[in-house]
Amino acid sequence: MGIVRYCAQCLTCGAKYRLRYNVGNKYPQSATFPCYECGEDLTLGVDESEENYITKNIKRIDDGKDLKVVNLHPELTIDPEFVNEQYYFPSIESLMKQKEHGYNGIFGFQQAQLSCIQYQKFWDEIKKDFRYLKENRWNLLKTEYGEDKLEIEKEIIDKVIFTFDFFLVGVWKKMFPDIGNQIKEVIRQKAFAAMRSYLLTIKDDVFYNKMYSVMSRYREIESILLPTLLDQKCGFVPKGISSSNDWEKIKHFYGQLYEIYGDMLQVPSAMNNQLKRGDFKIFASPDFTWGKYLDSDKAGRAANFMQNKKLESLGQYYVASIRNGTHHEATLFDKETQMITLFTGKGGRAIKQMSLIDYVVHCNELYARLLILFRLYSTLIHEEI
Repeated sequence: MGIVRYCAQCLTCGAKYRLRYNVGNKYPQSATFPCYECGEDLTLGVDESEENYITKNIKRIDDGKDLKVVNLHPELTIDPEFVNEQYYFPSIESLMKQKEHGYNGIFGFQQAQLSCIQYQKFWDEIKKDFRYLKENRWNLLKTEYGEDKLEIEKEIIDKVIFTFDFFLVGVWKKMFPDIGNQIKEVIRQKAFAAMRSYLLTIKDDVFYNKMYSVMSRYREIESILLPTLLDQKCGFVPKGISSSNDWEKIKHFYGQLYEIYGDMLQVPSAMNNQLKRGDFKIFASPDFTWGKYLDSDKAGRAANFMQNKKLESLGQYYVASIRNGTHHEATLFDKETQMITLFTGKGGRAIKQMSLIDYVVHCNELYARLLILFRLYSTLIHEEI
């Protein structure tokens, strides 16, 4: 559909706009911006048929002179200098940038676009069976999967892990070889059997609780996290503003990711201990036991393996101050400038500012790494000794 020009009036204050909505690839889709007069959130989008509009707090009006132009894109960031420019084309700008400097050129951009659609499709197809598995509803699974519970579990978890391939493309896929080499080295060690036995004890918590919870939540708020995703997969640091300006729906998401990620960091920590000292429970400091590690503050859980160049990428974008500010409701959000103020530290005396785009980048980066950790964990527990 290209660009849809839609003249609209705010139902709250009557302000009038000429909206230039750049249609994306995933459906249904929508974009939201605050009314320039009253601050009400105004939404425009299209459904799967590409024929029906999705609207909220606006009504369509006839075109007229002097209507304020607003550019919107559900899957790309908008340059704030051109948000009101009537000849601005963010899609063309993004393609040119990708062709000249992006990971794998235009093919990489196309792959990233397709991956977003496929990830949604395959997750939606397996989610219900995954929930049945999580809730032990075996009678609802046996028609398709048979009677063997272990086989049912394996097939469903394999399908869930399979969906990761459609999210982890571009620069995230480049992380696999180094991590894969570390897995192979760990598995070769005789002491790996003890490590695997331990990892199996947390299987239900990892697969049935953590993985299902975070993947379901990501799907619920996916449209708000989408504007930076293509740039991230193609190797760019996203800049600009978002046309999915709904802070309330995502303000706790980084904290949820952080908590689950902190729990899962025991896996690369165990690997690093196994590689460095031949026992997954032994740290560099003799008095720092595995039990103390599990009881430690999550902020330092990546420190154990950050000197390992092949694992250090798993400790990136793991930022305690972002978690603390959002977790304790210690934030202010200016939806016109899209700047977030985080009050962190004891009593909220420390102040950190970041843009909504930067926050979304951190959410997507940590989510991608969490999928990698789930995959890593699955490989370790399913490896035959």
